[in-house]
Amino acid sequence: MRLLAITTTTDLPEAHLLAELSRSYGIAVTLLGTLKQSHQSILSAAGVTIVPLALSGRISRRAIIAIRNAARECEPDIIHSFSNRALSNGLIATRGLRCRHVAYRGAIGNVSRWDPLSWMTYLHPRLDKVICVSHAVEDYLAGVGVPRNKLRTIYKGHRLSWYEGHHSDAPLASPTDAITIGCTANMRPVKGVDILLKAAKLIPSTTPLHLVLIGEIRDKQLPPLISSVNEVHRVTVVGYQENPIPFIQPCHIFVMPSRDREGLPKAVIEAMSQGVAPIVTRVGGMPELVVDGECGLVIKPNSPEQLAAAIISLATDRERATLLGARARTRLAEHFTLDATVAETRAVYEELLTARPLRPPGPHFLPPHGHSASL
Repeated sequence: MRLLAITTTTDLPEAHLLAELSRSYGIAVTLLGTLKQSHQSILSAAGVTIVPLALSGRISRRAIIAIRNAARECEPDIIHSFSNRALSNGLIATRGLRCRHVAYRGAIGNVSRWDPLSWMTYLHPRLDKVICVSHAVEDYLAGVGVPRNKLRTIYKGHRLSWYEGHHSDAPLASPTDAITIGCTANMRPVKGVDILLKAAKLIPSTTPLHLVLIGEIRDKQLPPLISSVNEVHRVTVVGYQENPIPFIQPCHIFVMPSRDREGLPKAVIEAMSQGVAPIVTRVGGMPELVVDGECGLVIKPNSPEQLAAAIISLATDRERATLLGARARTRLAEHFTLDATVAETRAVYEELLTARPLRPPGPHFLPPHGHSASL
């Protein structure tokens, strides 16, 4: 089997997925994209052919030419696109070529049958399968018109060893007896960090907290909230971190208070890998990661009161917080494995190739009536 993978940039699970498809199953993998040096090393060691490619937009003439040239050279059976830009450019570039198209989708939102751009990606009739990072993403895509038989949920697989041995040169110093709460996010309104801060204001000083906020602040309401919380509890803002794990390790609790659009958040996975008890909202795929009461707590979104109660319940019972954190790490190790992801992804490829012969070239897509897309 020959695979052409197209990406904007890989993350660590994707790099290992492609490496294992090559190493364990003998799939001839060619990857087009912009990669970190560490990911290049992983892929090169597994025999993956890497072709540098910068995807500058949904439609890039340079990218389309590069993808088409690569496809003609490696003659792929499967083209697997890992981003919106990869998918739209890949579908255009391979028009008329005999291959199957697989896409990855890791988030909820921004797909509509009335949006011509969606017909260039997830609603495109030449797209054979969408691998969804969670059942929540799968349900979302089905709800906006992607046929259910084109959808398959495959969790991103991980190995605990990836998240071990990380240490900070500037360790956090928490106040004596304070319970340390971490939150990693690109802090936009949808992430609900304001809900966490409002919850902290509801918790009296007799339950001292140390909030550690990791990520870029883009929500303008957060700075004044941070200042007001600082009057009662300590708040440390560490900004964007390429590797947030050293800041998560000393935490007792990790909170992801998102309002919407979560697929299977990497930040929660990183916290679970460190044995930190997670509190998440019932949004997107987070309840698929965290089993309420078993390896963390799941609460309704947009409720500072319920979040405050959840924090207090663990802050006043640290033995339970430790137990939930340990179970979260075990759940990640047992239910979100790289081996399962590789095997299930390969099975999708095999199904597409054995279900019916590769079809001859067909007409390009047709947007909904009244819409057009110039290519």
